[in-house]
Amino acid sequence: MAKSNRRKNGAKTAKKSNNGGGNGNGTAVIRLSPGLKSLTRRKWLRSLAQGWELVSDAVSVSDPKSNELLYINPAWRQLYGFTFKEALGESAVMLNPGGLPNKKQATILAQTRKGGWQGRLMNQDAKGNMFAVDLKTQPLHDDEGKLRGLLGVATPVRRHNVSDKKIHQLVEQHQIVLSRELQKLVETALINNEPLAPSNGNGKSKTEDVLGLGRLSERELEIFTLIGRGLGTREIGKKLKVSAYTVQTHRNHIKDKLNLPDSAAINYWAFQWVNGKKQ
Repeated sequence: MAKSNRRKNGAKTAKKSNNGGGNGNGTAVIRLSPGLKSLTRRKWLRSLAQGWELVSDAVSVSDPKSNELLYINPAWRQLYGFTFKEALGESAVMLNPGGLPNKKQATILAQTRKGGWQGRLMNQDAKGNMFAVDLKTQPLHDDEGKLRGLLGVATPVRRHNVSDKKIHQLVEQHQIVLSRELQKLVETALINNEPLAPSNGNGKSKTEDVLGLGRLSERELEIFTLIGRGLGTREIGKKLKVSAYTVQTHRNHIKDKLNLPDSAAINYWAFQWVNGKKQ
């Protein structure tokens, strides 16, 4: 009699362990949506989920009709931060900021039911943080071939912090690019709107300040001056006793150093600078 009571008590203890989050073997109990009433479907889904509990990707199964979440694995809960109670039974669209457009949602569901869909979506976690995920989906059929669920596997595009040093490097890099683009815009505006450049009072013309002629070598500045006086490439070559190819090479360097778009801009600004110096 005592032995029989010990067996009954042991059975009750094991049952209580299952309900409280363990199965007696130290592994977690698989939780499913309370809205999933069919015991057959619950058993079928729980059997499939055994293989998803230890994977590192965020795995979920939603209802093929309502798109409500029926199952989520530990990696899913870690990624999104929702509890079982907060997620199970809710529509999978809860992860999309503002909700997916109806057309987009319909496309994903339709393609998933037919065989699968994959693409990148913006998701948000329980705290409202937004991030991109690569999502793959496919239909789940039971042994009889009936569509019972929609499997989703989400992989975050990037979930690590970027260092302040890296951010600073990126900002500096883009500032350099933007500064060059801005200078070109300013120069274009000056070309279209300004007359000859007047002196700024310190012996330099405004054109010289804008262009940054200090970046030019002595030879390049000499050629730039001759261009401003109306000499062509061959004429400059004869005057300096160098080949036209050498002059053209200097012109290319001038264009690059002053961030000028083309030869016409070189001619214009050289003329402006020469005439500005004379004022």
